[in-house]
Amino acid sequence: MAIEPGSTDFKLMMSGLERGLQVAHITTAADQLRYCQHDEEIEAVLNRSDLLQFDQIPVQEQGVIIGLVRKLTVPFGAKGPARRHMQLLGESILVSADASLLEYILNDSLDRLVIHGTKIHGLVTRSDLLKLPVTLLGFALVTHVEAVMLTLIRAIGVGEQIWLGYLEQGSRKDIRKRYKQLTEKRSDPDLLELTTFSNKHTILEHLAAEETYASCLPDRESISQLEEIRQLRNIIAHTGGKVDSPDSIQELIGLLRLTQNWIERWQTEH
Repeated sequence: MAIEPGSTDFKLMMSGLERGLQVAHITTAADQLRYCQHDEEIEAVLNRSDLLQFDQIPVQEQGVIIGLVRKLTVPFGAKGPARRHMQLLGESILVSADASLLEYILNDSLDRLVIHGTKIHGLVTRSDLLKLPVTLLGFALVTHVEAVMLTLIRAIGVGEQIWLGYLEQGSRKDIRKRYKQLTEKRSDPDLLELTTFSNKHTILEHLAAEETYASCLPDRESISQLEEIRQLRNIIAHTGGKVDSPDSIQELIGLLRLTQNWIERWQTEH
């Protein structure tokens, strides 16, 4: 049986996951970073072969990191030493290694130096969101949304013959087939739990379109956003989060934020 999203067990599971997945888990350690020196000419820094693949370059002075050069913010044809074009250490550029990964993703600035205690632990950038811990977090968020969808449908109390009627014939056939297989194995399956994410979305769309049930459900915008959340599910399920372009990474970030905001809105309303 599914763990209900309003239950103590579910809340403990989600809070434990949020505490367990931290920025440190996707950080590139300091000893693996490439640096430039504070007095190095910015033109040379931008053209150094060992730095070409990096958009964020930590700046050192006497072995100590004093700032970060962000290539995208350096003006075309810039001159002078790297320190003139770096972003100084401060709240907008630092993040704690033990900060929640989810909290970090929700922040506007994703390219940051990571501190642990009083020392700089490493660097985290938006490209690090392709790592396994973010995939695990994405699956958890989508699972949370799907549990909410299940709860909403159950709360309406509509019979299975009605909600099955909302689905296409192929989906109904697949659900009944899985139900039969589980029953033959002496399981006690819940037919609604055998529906896919898309099935639940379709059911909620139909219920929301009926005046009788609309007041018991999230607004239409929230229900329409479930299609975008399904896209997040597909990205992490089919590619493991391994997208390969800045636009794709930005899409992943946007979907993660949308999904968490959807969950927060539901929790606030209920």
